[in-house]
Parts: sequence; structure tokens; C-alpha cells
Amino acid sequence: MKHIVSLSGGKDSTAMLLMMLEKDMKVDDIVFCDTGIEFPQMYEHLRKLVAYIKRPITILRQEKSFEEYLLNHKRKNGKIGK
Repeated sequence: MKHIVSLSGGKDSTAMLLMMLEKDMKVDDIVFCDTGIEFPQMYEHLRKLVAYIKRPITILRQEKSFEEYLLNHKRKNGKIGK
């Protein structure tokens, strides 16, 4: 069984990850889902977190940005220009 931590980068998921590591709980992978519209400070936070915990964080990205998916959805449903 693998133990994967889903990290949003916010205070709660960061605190949970740090607590799990401090308690030597099993953490096989740490995953951050990048929406493509993160504030620059989020990437700085992730860099600092990686340096602090001395473990990699896997960053998942979609081929298209959040905005592209949103606009495509609105176009398909006739919600643009009304």
C-alpha cells in the first residue's frame, strides 16, 4: 500500500504533511496539482518546503491551463457572449 499526500500548498495541508513527517508516518509521495493559475508565492512556498523537508514534491500539470478548460466549457454550453 502506498501513502500519498495531496498537498494544496495551503496552511492545512502543509501542517498535515509536516506533522506526518515529524511523527515518522509513512509518506511515499507528496503530490501538488498545479492549476496553472497559482500565485508566484505558491511556487516559492513549495521550493522552501522541499528545502526544509529534504524530499521531492511531485507537481502534476494539465496540458491546457485552467482558463482554457473553463472557456472551452463555456463555449460548448453557449455561455460566452450572452
